[in-house]
Amino acid sequence: MKTNVITCDSDLIRGFQFGNDASFGVLWNRYRSRLRGFVRRHVDYNDVDDILQETSVKVFSSLREHRYKDDGRFFSWVAKIAANCVKDYYRSRKKICSFTDSEHALDYFNESSQVAEVCDNVESEIIKDEEKKRLGLMVQMLPEKVQQVAIMRCFNDMKFEEIAEETNVSINTALGRMHSARVYLRQYMRCGTRICI
Repeated sequence: MKTNVITCDSDLIRGFQFGNDASFGVLWNRYRSRLRGFVRRHVDYNDVDDILQETSVKVFSSLREHRYKDDGRFFSWVAKIAANCVKDYYRSRKKICSFTDSEHALDYFNESSQVAEVCDNVESEIIKDEEKKRLGLMVQMLPEKVQQVAIMRCFNDMKFEEIAEETNVSINTALGRMHSARVYLRQYMRCGTRICI
């Protein structure tokens, strides 16, 4: 009987680096649709597949050459490569376009610089999103009372007064539990605890 095992990104990366090409396929397929959505927001529909292909080739060769530092943020790294491919796309269009009047040229250059800025912002959002997921997984490893305060503070943006009232403890106890959560989380990060998303 065959069981479906979800392999974390780190295992797939190592497998690919040690010659298992199928691992790259699994890894790429895991994120392809998210990347497609990102790229589609920034380039002409007809160019999306070309940019995804270019991104795939760059990711493939970078992984093969061990240029990826496995810090648990694989998708953020791939999204950054895709954002750079989008920027390259606009740079190459600048070189091949000829304009009949300066007004059209100005519009085009304004548009492409705005897209580069948007790519940077979207890339930052993707990285924040990934970091929040990693934090959420680490928070799940915390002791129950500490976890409860960390969730209320970090994910629900509650004030310590609200946390104290909600959990029926003093403000100092709520502050102490949040301090404990930070200590635990720093230890998890320092010890290199692998959390695969």
